[in-house]
Amino acid sequence: MSMKKIVLMIAVLTVFSSCGKDTLSVTPKELEFNADGGAEQFVAVKTNAAAWITTNIAGWISIKETDDGFYVSASSYTGTRSSFIIVSAGNADPETIIVMQQPAKPVGGDDDEPEPVPDEKILTVAPSQLEFQNGAESKPFTITANLTWEIASDSDWCTPSTEAGEGSATVNVAVTANSGAGNRTAQLTVANAQNAIVRNIAVTQAGKSTSIVIKPSTVDLGPFMTEGVVLEEINGEEFQMFEIEITLSPEVEDVEILISNTNWIFMEYGRKLNETTDLAYILISENLLGARSGTVTVRQNDGKGAAVATLTVFQRSGAICNTYKTNYKNALKSWEAAYKKYQDLLGNYNSWKPETGKARPAWSAVTAALTTANMWKAQVERFWNMGVEYGCNTSEW
Repeated sequence: MSMKKIVLMIAVLTVFSSCGKDTLSVTPKELEFNADGGAEQFVAVKTNAAAWITTNIAGWISIKETDDGFYVSASSYTGTRSSFIIVSAGNADPETIIVMQQPAKPVGGDDDEPEPVPDEKILTVAPSQLEFQNGAESKPFTITANLTWEIASDSDWCTPSTEAGEGSATVNVAVTANSGAGNRTAQLTVANAQNAIVRNIAVTQAGKSTSIVIKPSTVDLGPFMTEGVVLEEINGEEFQMFEIEITLSPEVEDVEILISNTNWIFMEYGRKLNETTDLAYILISENLLGARSGTVTVRQNDGKGAAVATLTVFQRSGAICNTYKTNYKNALKSWEAAYKKYQDLLGNYNSWKPETGKARPAWSAVTAALTTANMWKAQVERFWNMGVEYGCNTSEW
């Protein structure tokens, strides 16, 4: 039977089954467990139907039913995973409870920070690092404080706009042009001597002679595919391929290229865009394991400077795709079984004849089977879309 006919039949049956519809509600609709499983959690079920049932496809989830609901528990797991429980009752629309499990938040995280003590002596600076190009320029940093402070620089080429103050303030840091070939560093010290509080700001200024720039400098990719990134087939294997631009200052005569993970990151030279910029292609193989990251570093190699630039590649976990794939296949199998049951019941209902002496199948059983089939069809589409959005190789599902 074609999908078009199936959709039409579902629409017709939905109209016939709208009268005398049962009600069903569950509370809560989301459950979250920590790594060790923790205590079991109760889900209340309210319905006017004669009975209700639960459907659970995850082996790590356990259900213990009672008269007015059911208890849910999860086995221990150190990673992150999710699944769902379906509750059905009569011809009511089924309810879905999302079940998630993830590691507990480490002690000392943001939620555990103590409230500030009212009379606490406060002196902080942000950012703690300032980076400048080789020319003369200035950049600000902020001081958050409830006391007095003094600022000192250990280098005469790096000077703050003020040397003392009280309370919170914004201070500009000015640097003179760096005529040298290499980078230079300085340190600003913001201190309150009375309370022995010292905060440091590291200042770095690039040398005049050389620079290397990679654009983009970071890339976030899916395990197999990413929106906007081309899939390139090489020797029967598909790679995600994207372009990068490498710009060298005129003083750079030679560079070396270092790739941190040559088993899944590859680089091919493209062409020269102009006198200072080259185009290159980065190829990334499919990730079947956990999340990973790697780098492509271009470093000056002519002895006349220390210019360097790095491209960082992040690739999401392919192992999660296995979970999506398993959930998709389980839902597909359940949908096929539920739809066959619906077809069988519908066929028996339509072919029934009084002379057989047997009772005609209940129409409510036919509509209930259709509802279950539609529920599983929705789950099939849900897991498929999750795989596509995450960047999984759904063509192999």
